[in-house]
Amino acid sequence: MTERAWPKPTWPKAYDLVWTRFPHEETPHEPPIKSRPCLVLGVFELEDGTALLELAPGSSQLKVDSRPFDFRISNYAELRTAGLMKATRFDLSRVFHLPYTHTWFAPLRAAGKTTPVLGALSPTVVYMFQSHMAWLEHLASDQDDNSDQA
Repeated sequence: MTERAWPKPTWPKAYDLVWTRFPHEETPHEPPIKSRPCLVLGVFELEDGTALLELAPGSSQLKVDSRPFDFRISNYAELRTAGLMKATRFDLSRVFHLPYTHTWFAPLRAAGKTTPVLGALSPTVVYMFQSHMAWLEHLASDQDDNSDQA
């Protein structure tokens, strides 16, 4: 039995937010009951015409002290544009690829959605995210340089 894929006109774009049954680390091939918002980092069309999404999971548990490298959105106007209800942290250390199917993605009907897409990052937040990613890349290259010298 094949999974029912979402049609191409409903596919999200990079920097969209989607409602996802993001897998638990212990059971990566089984969708959990609880859904969460995820940030779309990339969309790839597969040979069979379906989509594979690259995602970073979101959480309203901000963990500012213990997760300093995650990306956060907390500005009320930006949260509304993204379709989020609470300040949200995106775990960039736990990026996954999932097929864009009804098994993994569902509309947030309570918010009146008919597709899994909740909203999108504003251009300002996209710039902030890209700057954040460049900063993380710079930190990683500094660590690589320091380990080469040891």
